[in-house]
Amino acid sequence: MPKFDVGRELLQKHIYKVLKYKNTNPEPSLRRLIKYLFIIVFILFLGLIAYSYLADLSPSQEKIQLPVILNAG
Repeated sequence: MPKFDVGRELLQKHIYKVLKYKNTNPEPSLRRLIKYLFIIVFILFLGLIAYSYLADLSPSQEKIQLPVILNAG
């Protein structure tokens, strides 16, 4: 039984250390959010470039005939 008590004691000490030194500063989470937003914007930019190269962006062509009246008078 003492073997399990030692393990439980170590676990309690570890949990105490994790809770004691928990970072309450919001800066790392804000930095992480900005990093993820930058990554998303970068991926969207690459998608836009891929779309511009791969998509059919040529204008539709049709023949238009209009009569021209010349002022030859």
